[in-house]
Parts: sequence; structure tokens; C-alpha cells
Amino acid sequence: MRRLPVIAETPLPPLYDAWMREALGAALSPEPESTCSDCAMVAPPDQVGGHGFDPHAKCCTHLPFLPNFLVGRILADEAAGAAHRHGRASVRARIREGIAVSPIGLHAPGPRVMAERVAHEHGEFGRVRSLVCPHFIDRRGGLCGIWEHRNATCTTFFCKHSRGARGDRLWRAIELLLKRVEAALSRHCLMALDFPVEAFARALARHDPPEGDPSRGAELAPDPERHRQLWGAWEGREEALYLACAELVAPLGWSEVLRIGGVEVEARARIARHLLAGMDPREAPEALRAGVFTGVEVGPERTRVATYSRLDPLDLPNALVGALGRFDGRSTRAVVREIAREDGLALDDELIAQLLDFEILVEADTPRRG
Repeated sequence: MRRLPVIAETPLPPLYDAWMREALGAALSPEPESTCSDCAMVAPPDQVGGHGFDPHAKCCTHLPFLPNFLVGRILADEAAGAAHRHGRASVRARIREGIAVSPIGLHAPGPRVMAERVAHEHGEFGRVRSLVCPHFIDRRGGLCGIWEHRNATCTTFFCKHSRGARGDRLWRAIELLLKRVEAALSRHCLMALDFPVEAFARALARHDPPEGDPSRGAELAPDPERHRQLWGAWEGREEALYLACAELVAPLGWSEVLRIGGVEVEARARIARHLLAGMDPREAPEALRAGVFTGVEVGPERTRVATYSRLDPLDLPNALVGALGRFDGRSTRAVVREIAREDGLALDDELIAQLLDFEILVEADTPRRG
């Protein structure tokens, strides 16, 4: 049965989609191989590169940072439906809990961040049910209660990319761009609301500690005194502040976002535009060589290879894998003719483009990874 993508036209939530269309000069294409309600990673490990997700967790084992204006958008969204109700309720629960709740937004507490990091390091991403996001809804294949207002990380993560490593680089660049936007706008909102200076300073110190500071978000339980210092005159009116931030951000066009974000946002936008332009079809480079990849034999005729991500391997004919070594920096056309003559394989432009996208082949002058 064919998996159905969750989003048919755009992979971005409405607010970010409008900004990115203007910032990048084009709409971003969806990633049809990366599905949610029928998760491509929920399969036996031998079918997904040895790393199948738990169907009751999937990639939703990350607690997202929600900047103040997104928190407000979630609270203000009164759309009907169980998913929206769950999203609002789960955000309100995080606010009531009072842990890592700041005027800048809702953060993941330090211990939670460490637990996610350990899971990643042990190859358990997408498998630990105890780390499931509170906004996750475990029905109909798994839904997100804040889908239309998700943050930069959740917006740009895809387990699989139609354009392989090339697509992965683009989405990582867009993630960094949107994170810069989130940081700039969340602080802009507090300044526009004339947030008390002392409380603002404490909020910034809480979210922008020195690099490597182990005290970042280390709270394990609510701390009423810290909360009072962070919120100042807004203590007890947390939802009202978040809603006010959402109202401030809602009418902003990209030019205003760019003015607020300054050179950091413009630099990230320029990088993303460059990578998006590189997604256009082009002729194969004059000279290629085999990239660096790992392979696990699947059967007598095919080998599964992974390059940029173990979550997104490709199955290739064993004969093709054996012939890749012929790409050694010589003329691409000459090597293709040699493979046809010596190995009986016809490598057309589409196949070579896919091998390039997944870095199974790379330009001869590209530095080797690792």
C-alpha cells in the first residue's frame, strides 16, 4: 500500500511557509518519502537500514522548544478537532508545570535534553516511549497536536529525503535560518511589550548562558522564586504574554522579520537560497569518484548502502556497487562507457543524478568526508 504524505502542497506550517516563500524566492517541495501518519520508519529493522522506529514513539521522542509567539499561536488556535484540543491542553500543561517556562518560550529541561542525547548516542532515537513528546497523539498512526504551529526543528526534520544528502543539507540550512528567526522574534516581542528590564535580563541569562554551562535548564522541579524573577509583573499572566507575542508576530512580513533579525538571519537566508538553487537539475560533473558509504548485504543481487544517514539507505544492485570503484577521477563519460562495456550496466543520467544526490558518487575534487 502506498504511504500518503501528511502535507500535500507544502512541508512548512503556515506562518513559516509565507516567510520562506519570500525569503527563498520559491516554494519548498514536500518530502514524499518521509511520511508521518504511515511512518516510513515503522517497519522491521531489516527493511529500514537496521533502525526501525517504535510505532508508538516514531521520531516524536524530542521535546521541542516553543518560542513565545508559537506558544501564543497554539493557545489562540480554536480550530475544532481533537488534535487541536490536545495541542492546546498539552501546552497549557507545560505552562502549569512551571519547569523551563520562560517569557522567551517553553524549553526542554536540561535532564530531558540529556536523556534525548543519550538515546541518540545509543542508537535509540525513535524507540524510547518514555521520551515521547507531550504534544504527540498516539492514534491514527501518530498525530501532532501542534502541527500547524510546530517549531524549526520539528518543521525541518525528515527521516528520508527524495534528494538524499543534497536535500538534507538544504533542510538543515532552513532549520538554522528558522532558529535564528525564532530567537530574534521571541526577544523582539518582549522588547515591544516593554517587558521589565531586570526580568528580561534574567530570561536572557536563562536561555543564553555561556557555551557549555551545565546549569542551563537544569531544574528538576518548579522553582517559584526563579519563576517570579523571570516573569516580573507578568507572573500569573503567562498565557496573556504568549498571546500578546503571537499578535505582534502575526502581521509581520519577511522584510520586517529580516529587519528584526538583522545580519544573522540574512546570512542564513543567503545560504539556504544558494542550496535551494543547487537543487535544480544539472549535468553530471566532468569527473567523479566513489563516495564513502557503508553497505550491508541484503541478498544475492542487491546491497543496502547508507551515506549521509543510516535512516535513509538505498538498495543497489550488487553489480553496480562493484562497478562504483571505476569512478576514480577520470572523465565521467569515459567511465560510463567502460562500465557498459566491462560490466554490462547502462548508467543513465537519472541514475547518476541519484547517486550524486546520495553522495554515493561525488565530484572528483570534493574533499572526502570523515
